[in-house]
Amino acid sequence: MSSGKVSLFRSLRTRVLLVLLSAALMSAISAALLTYGLTSSQQLVDKAQAAQIRIESYLVLASRLSEYRDAATAAIAPGANRDLVRQQVNQSYEPVRRTFTRLLSLNVLEVDLETGDGKSAAATKGLNLSRMKAQFDNLHRSISTSLADNTGGANGQGALNAFGIGISPILFQAIDNERQLSAAMHRQIASLRQRLIAIAVALVSATVLLSLAIYFRFGWPLLRRIAETVQGAEAIAEGKLTTRLNPTGQDELTDLMRRFNTMAGSLAVREDVLKTAQRDLQETVDRQTADLRQANEKLEKIDGNRRRFFSDISHELRTPLTVVQGEAEYNLNAKARPGIADMRQSFETILGRVQELRRRVDDMLRVARSESGRLDLSSGRIDLNKVVAAAVGDETKPAKRRGVDLKLDPVNGELAILGDYDWLRQVMGGLIVNAVKNSPEKTVIRISVSKQQKNAVVAVEDRGRGIDPDSLPHVFERFARAGGDNNLQVEAESDGFGIGLNLAKWVIEEHAGSISLGNNADGPGVTVHVTLPLMSGSTDQGKTT
Repeated sequence: MSSGKVSLFRSLRTRVLLVLLSAALMSAISAALLTYGLTSSQQLVDKAQAAQIRIESYLVLASRLSEYRDAATAAIAPGANRDLVRQQVNQSYEPVRRTFTRLLSLNVLEVDLETGDGKSAAATKGLNLSRMKAQFDNLHRSISTSLADNTGGANGQGALNAFGIGISPILFQAIDNERQLSAAMHRQIASLRQRLIAIAVALVSATVLLSLAIYFRFGWPLLRRIAETVQGAEAIAEGKLTTRLNPTGQDELTDLMRRFNTMAGSLAVREDVLKTAQRDLQETVDRQTADLRQANEKLEKIDGNRRRFFSDISHELRTPLTVVQGEAEYNLNAKARPGIADMRQSFETILGRVQELRRRVDDMLRVARSESGRLDLSSGRIDLNKVVAAAVGDETKPAKRRGVDLKLDPVNGELAILGDYDWLRQVMGGLIVNAVKNSPEKTVIRISVSKQQKNAVVAVEDRGRGIDPDSLPHVFERFARAGGDNNLQVEAESDGFGIGLNLAKWVIEEHAGSISLGNNADGPGVTVHVTLPLMSGSTDQGKTT
């Protein structure tokens, strides 16, 4: 059954509309009642407050009139200073006049707010106020005339007595009238509150009864069928595709329940197709996930290699920069007065270090562009004797400035190895720089090159303070500190961590070699041993001194 065939009076739309109209009607009645109550109570409260304000103003007027009477009585007394008392009378006159003006303004507002008999009563109050004000003005003129003519106190006292007799009843009656009006307003407020409570109770009762009638007539049957539909949907969601509903009635919900049954049948037919597609999709996702995981692992490894290299090489750049700075400061030192030969040698040293820096920058660019994220060392046949001799030559002059001598003990002939000349020279130079830094003045650092079976061994021996034995196992770790001989990094004049030795270890291991260090057995200091495999055809003709 389609929704288009549902009768108008049986339609859920019509029923919901009736419910909404009923709710709207009750809401409108409630809003009207609330508006009436708020408006009426506000008007009564305003009138009560206005009456209280007028009472206070009348009391102020009575006080001001009393003050005026005292000033006038003193003024007309025999022997009074006329100029002084005239000033006092005039001063006490102004507060009375302002109070009358305020009361008249309040009366005008009262007349504007009142309607019917209330407006007439308010107008009568205004006439009484005007009469009192006129009597007071006559009294003030009489007192002023008596003071100006020096006619004595008889006339003034008579005017005061006449004013008191005439205005007191009117003033007291006005105050009493305002009090009665305030009390009447409070009684009306209480009565209004009781009426509103009674109407609200009746309205709530009617609303409850109407709500119960609507619920049992329309709501409960509708909710029962909705609950049945929800239970059927939950059963379908749990995979019970044989679930069917029992359509009853002739409205849109009945049509929905019938279409639900049709949908359940279609789902049962398509379940097998969906399961097959789901298995295929899961297999595809698993394959793609595995590929993505491998790609992520590869990227993480590349990123780790690249970050590690840039961190290490940044520290390695300090050594040539320190040498360049030292040479420049030496040549600029006025006390040193270097000669042409010294300056030429300094510039050659600076040039060599700048070239070394350029090679390191090129290495950084190569790493940044590489797919692996790591440095690919160049490989070629080199003579380890020449590598070590070049490193010693680079550091001889800085060592002498620190009062340290370098003694090279090479082997005769060629020690041919397969490796990267620049990087091995950098490592050897760094080890020498470190030894110089940790050696006291007037000591000798021995650098020896030897052949042991199929390996070439380079030893760098200093006479520093040595290393704490507890720190020895950790000196090649990144960012590790070593005790005793301070740090053993290959960068010069650094208070950093152990990146230098870690990088040196990496370079040596990339050449299939090894590096180790330990405290000297025959005295203070540390010896670093670097072992590299020899190429076939390397010669060893004995050691030279």
